[in-house]
Amino acid sequence: LHVKTLTLDPQLPGGYQYHRDRQYMKQVIAKNITPTLFHMAWTFNKANKILFFEQMGLWHVQPTCRQHEDGDGEDDGEQPLYNRETILDDCCSIEPIIQCHYSDKPSIIPCRDSPQIDVKGKPFWDKS
Repeated sequence: LHVKTLTLDPQLPGGYQYHRDRQYMKQVIAKNITPTLFHMAWTFNKANKILFFEQMGLWHVQPTCRQHEDGDGEDDGEQPLYNRETILDDCCSIEPIIQCHYSDKPSIIPCRDSPQIDVKGKPFWDKS
């Protein structure tokens, strides 16, 4: 059995970098680093991952196309949330869907007026 892991390549960040490496995230925001793939491990659940991706300007799925908590993509089991033949047009946004959620997490725009998610969280953006 061979186990392979991803290296600490700056093009392949994960939740560790998002939650704990503010200098790295500031480099991403400044566009000095452009991740090829951002894996949001180290994040509690899917709902939070989506919020963090929205906050970073890395989310391109329309809210109407998100799966419900049961994960079936159906609205109360009756109608699909999207037309399967036109899913790209119906669900994908060319421009990122950016929304602030937490002031103590990295964000592509300042989220100073948003609440904190971590009990001892410190604002990501300076108050200046």
